[in-house]
Amino acid sequence: MKKRRILLIHRVTRGLGNRIRIQQIIHFLRASGFIVYEGILPSFTRSYIQKEGFSNIIGSLFPLRKFKTFDMKNIVLQRLQLTTAWNYLRRIRQQIKVDLVIAEHYLLGWLALKVFESDSIPIILDAHGLAGAEARGSKQRLWYIKEAIEVDVFRRCNHLLVVSKSMKRHIATHYRIADEKISVIYNGANLPTVRARYEFPLKVIYAGAFTYWERIDDFLDLAKIADSSTYKFYLAGGGPLKKHILARIKHERIPIKYLGFVTRPKIFDVMAQMQVGIAPSTRDTTRLVSFPIKILDYMSVGLPVITLNIGDWGQLVDVEESGIALREDSTENYIAALEALASEPIWQTKSNNGVQLIAEKYQWKNVLAPLPDLITEIC
Repeated sequence: MKKRRILLIHRVTRGLGNRIRIQQIIHFLRASGFIVYEGILPSFTRSYIQKEGFSNIIGSLFPLRKFKTFDMKNIVLQRLQLTTAWNYLRRIRQQIKVDLVIAEHYLLGWLALKVFESDSIPIILDAHGLAGAEARGSKQRLWYIKEAIEVDVFRRCNHLLVVSKSMKRHIATHYRIADEKISVIYNGANLPTVRARYEFPLKVIYAGAFTYWERIDDFLDLAKIADSSTYKFYLAGGGPLKKHILARIKHERIPIKYLGFVTRPKIFDVMAQMQVGIAPSTRDTTRLVSFPIKILDYMSVGLPVITLNIGDWGQLVDVEESGIALREDSTENYIAALEALASEPIWQTKSNNGVQLIAEKYQWKNVLAPLPDLITEIC
């Protein structure tokens, strides 16, 4: 039987969780017998230049195209980004023949439709977030344009991969997309060799992105009033709110140790030294439809999770008893949850439940298992 050839396009500048998911999909599909071409689109960023070389960007600049833009602060940069991505995809189309394109982001899906649609090549969009909802939540001026483009791509692509049942319901209901066009492929985790153990005082960590939807201020508020002899607080990561977060810690003298940005290979060793993983959250659409990898990472090393009971991931923590899912996100409720986990028997039960849940259901090889049949059906 002919091996199907898949082009998976993504951007090196996307967040860590997105990159983890993409790399896992590539690895899994190759192991499943597909020929997978990885297309990393050119980007005017230091990380891309270091990885691919400046010549790849210059070579993709021409011919120049006049794309409309919705980023009023970076009009020139966005037009250059779209131009280089367009030219890069055009060259790939001429150089290799593929049976299917998987696009990692709605803008890449939009470009892929423009470049490959005339060849009748199916396009799958891996929609692991809603860009319009994120833009609205972060109060971007032209969020509705992002949402309009995103919805257009949802409707025109051949199939959608989403990360939760909540996301599938939202897209089907709000954007009138047929259920059968949407498949839920949850995020996953791998079981590391390290494992957390109960110690007192409890070490509590938030490890992840510093974005508005993570509500890291709630973590800071908790550390500010919790008993410092019973709980020790740690923070790892970075992002748009880093300056604000670190300024609060300094000016308000909040007893949190900031570990900086910890690389993926090292973060599990760090988490295994902790006892509790915290995941505050907003309650908007962005979080309702998400399925954060951070929750799974916490559980994979045996950290009981404290988070909100929101979306599929909050229900997972609640139903599987792998932590404590709060119905109300007050500081007092966070402290009550910590007090419950200070009991070693309770901590041990929830730690074991989390590890077992990852091992039996949420390893990457399990959550990605439906992909081969789906791809075979589409192309």
